[in-house]
Amino acid sequence: MKNNSADNLLDNYYSLMHQIMKTSSMKNKFGTDVDIYTSEIHIMDVIGRRGAASISEIAELYGVSKAAISKTIDKLEKKGLAVKTIDPSNLSRKIVQLTSKGKTAFDFHIRYHEEYHSEILDYLNGLSEAEFSAINNFIEKNKKVFTEHF
Repeated sequence: MKNNSADNLLDNYYSLMHQIMKTSSMKNKFGTDVDIYTSEIHIMDVIGRRGAASISEIAELYGVSKAAISKTIDKLEKKGLAVKTIDPSNLSRKIVQLTSKGKTAFDFHIRYHEEYHSEILDYLNGLSEAEFSAINNFIEKNKKVFTEHF
């Protein structure tokens, strides 16, 4: 591969990453009457897929502090999207569940991703094994580089 082509590919890839990072500050109603930020709906996604989740579990999955997750959960509670309760089996642990409004947003988000992912999955399923492997290796290499440098 010519160096110029590799540079163009990296420029394209970094442009995509920048677009993805910008989405974290975007908001949507996700079928409800409140604004929900991308970071909030992804936390709601964890809760919705599990039925309930502890603050510690969510923090571990996201690699952020429990305090950061608690702050977001507090915002979700104020919006009527989630409710926090004490775990009866462990009184020092808080469990978060979605409210009916939160479940509406979760379902809306799932449908959105199913539609979006189907287009990407169709593309990936059409790749040869070598093409798929090359893309996967590129992603894994980038994950490693980002983990080491950031």
